[in-house]
Amino acid sequence: MSLSVALLCLVMMYYNKRNEEIWAYFSLIMCMTRILPYIICIFNPNTFLYNDEGLIGKALGIEIWLIYSVFSILFLGITIFIIRRLRGGIDEYLKKYKFGYVLYLILTVTIGIKIN
Repeated sequence: MSLSVALLCLVMMYYNKRNEEIWAYFSLIMCMTRILPYIICIFNPNTFLYNDEGLIGKALGIEIWLIYSVFSILFLGITIFIIRRLRGGIDEYLKKYKFGYVLYLILTVTIGIKIN
């Protein structure tokens, strides 16, 4: 799901030039928030065995660390592509949208907590 949203935002960057920075922002958020858990899962594959990617690996009979490695490479590729595309550079861009990343992280952690 995150990969499809990141790719959709990447396509919209090219399609809608007027709002290119906003689409880049959403795509980078999707990539940055997924890369860290995937890297953690590569080193400890039993952590997220029952999420979407873990179930894909189990269904295909592929090692889970390999699935996470492929997704990590895809997200890193999208991130590098967007960073090279931004006109002002990544430093100026991160200063402009720095609170969005923090807000999204707080929301995903809050939503991810199971209430008993």
